Amino acid sequence: MRGGTALTVTAAATVRGLVVEGSDRSAPAVLLAGADGAVLAECRVEAAAAVGVELDDGADARLVDCVVENPTGLGVRLRARSRPNCWTARSPRPGRAAWRC
Repeated sequence: MRGGTALTVTAAATVRGLVVEGSDRSAPAVLLAGADGAVLAECRVEAAAAVGVELDDGADARLVDCVVENPTGLGVRLRARSRPNCWTARSPRPGRAAWRC
């Protein structure tokens, strides 16, 4: 994707097994907006973006067995009143902005 957000989820949906590439330094690669009950499962987000995955204001979503890699920005950003569900994170490679959720 050359500009903007590569994937936006706005409903209770499950996205599984997807590789998302984002490169817009002013937008998240994946945006979960008003996505009550949305699930990203077994996905890989490879970003050179402002944010790898962003939960917008009020989103209630879950990441399960996902890898978010973003060496130029934030891996995961939670906006006000977002409600992440079952988040765990670690950096799989020292010195890299990568998260395993």
